[in-house]
Amino acid sequence: MTAPAIRARAAAAPCLITLIGALRAPAQEAEIVEAFLSSVKGSLGAPGSEAGVRPQVRALLGEVEARAAEREPEPAKRIERAKAARGALLDGLAAVLGGAEGPARAEALLAAAEKEHMQARVAYLERSLICWCPDESWTRTLAGCPDGCAEEQKRLIKDWIGEGLTDREVVERMAAHPKGGPKVRAVPEAKGANWVGYLFPFVAFGAAAALVAVLLRRLTRRTSGGGPAPGAQAEASADDAIGEGIERELREMEG
Repeated sequence: MTAPAIRARAAAAPCLITLIGALRAPAQEAEIVEAFLSSVKGSLGAPGSEAGVRPQVRALLGEVEARAAEREPEPAKRIERAKAARGALLDGLAAVLGGAEGPARAEALLAAAEKEHMQARVAYLERSLICWCPDESWTRTLAGCPDGCAEEQKRLIKDWIGEGLTDREVVERMAAHPKGGPKVRAVPEAKGANWVGYLFPFVAFGAAAALVAVLLRRLTRRTSGGGPAPGAQAEASADDAIGEGIERELREMEG
């Protein structure tokens, strides 16, 4: 090979590496689609068999969206990746279904799964967000508010999903909205003082379980025959102290 050819190949190498990387990134979603198609080959074919795999298609759509969100900080690029994956899935389903009706059946299956997936996301977000209507004073979620005051937020949810935002990003954007704020979250963020609300049920459950154990030991000892075993009185005093401490902690936490 001549020296000019070697230099030309060396100069082209970085460009080739960049091109290979750009092609490889969308292929990761394609791999998910290929694995899914391989798993459903035996389940599709007969008329009406699409209904049996529609839940799996819904799950696949969610996985593709999650993978795209992990790799692309820009929502617009996530949409591009999702569209590419959809095209691969549509072609693959048509091939698996086979026959002249394969493409139409594949399109109907995918459209139904996408509709259900969208409905599930919207329903989850409407349960996760509080209606910001001032007349309701942050007392109802969007799912529990049939009034027209909730329509603005419900529309924003669909718009932001359409822009490629994840569920978490939709909640964050709603909280950052001028009408929103922290109160718009049905479940407060697990940070700062809010950690108390998350930890309290677990702490209370553990304390209650310990108290029940102490009471059971005391009851078992009282109902058993014979006199007290050596050291039983000291053990009972320790149990009493533990029980009193637990009860005191529970009262303090409730207060």
